[in-house]
This record gives sequence, C-alpha cells and structure tokens, in this order.
Amino acid sequence: MVLVLRLAQLVAGDRRRGHDGRPSARTLEISGRQELTFAKALNLAMADAMAEDPTVLVFGEDVGTLGGVFRITDGLKQRFGEERCFDTPLAESGIVGMATGMAINGMRPVVEMQFDAFAYPAFEQIASHVAKMGNRTRGRVRLPLVIRIPYAGGIGEWSTTAILRKATMSRLRD
Repeated sequence: MVLVLRLAQLVAGDRRRGHDGRPSARTLEISGRQELTFAKALNLAMADAMAEDPTVLVFGEDVGTLGGVFRITDGLKQRFGEERCFDTPLAESGIVGMATGMAINGMRPVVEMQFDAFAYPAFEQIASHVAKMGNRTRGRVRLPLVIRIPYAGGIGEWSTTAILRKATMSRLRD
C-alpha cells in the first residue's frame, strides 16, 4: 500500500514530508511536470519508500543484482544494500510466505514475481493468509506488504488465462 500511495503522490507532484518534517528530496526532485515511464516511477517510488522507512525492503527473483526482469528495481541493491534488496530462490510460495511473516513482525516487504503465470504457486499464501489475516485477527494484525506481479508488457502471454489471473488476484484483499 505504501508503494502505491507513494507512486500516486510522486506522479501527482505531491510534496510529501519525510519523517523529519522536511519535504522529501526525491519528491521535490521530480515534482515538476517531468515525464516518467511507469517503470521509472515505480523505481523512484520504491527508492523513496526505502529511504524514508528502514522497514521497507524489496526482494524477489532477480531483483537485486539484475534489477528485475523489467529493471524496476535497478540500483536499489547498490543504494540500500543487500540486506534490504535481495534475490530469492525460484519459490514463489516461499517468497510470499516470507513476506507474510516479515509483515506480521513489523517489516514492510515489497516482493516481485517475474511474471503473472508464476503467481499460481503463491496463490495459497495470497488467498489464505495475506487476504484474510486482518479478518482472522479482527483487525489486530495487518499485513503492510506489496506483491508486484507484472503482466502483459509485451513479454509473455496476453490471453484469456492472463486476464483471468489478473481478475482473480485483483479481488483478493484484506
């Protein structure tokens, strides 16, 4: 949620204030009418969130060293270190399970799966834990995490099954 809000604020040119009360340098830097690609806006939003909050971390398949398949996380490992931007094994269920545990314990993970078709192994974690934790605990336990799943974008399939996956995933919420 933090990432989505920051992306909206960055694109809208919001001069959000940091934890110290001063305007965020990253927000001021791009708050004019500068055109950004969606990929660059996502990268800046994640970098801004990581700079402002030490509990935000990014992980997934090839997001550290490679910078992600679409280079969305490019430069984050170099800027914030291997402890806050790191690669994971090819185990989507494990990635989401780890993010869930981290979120329960006060971290704010941003995880990326390389392609939407890879989300199926993680579906049980997403549907049974991420989507229901707030309700199960009567709102006492919230999961402040972001699961980024790119789809379409010129790579891979764009078919009925891809649309079905998007429709299914977009309706899961806490």
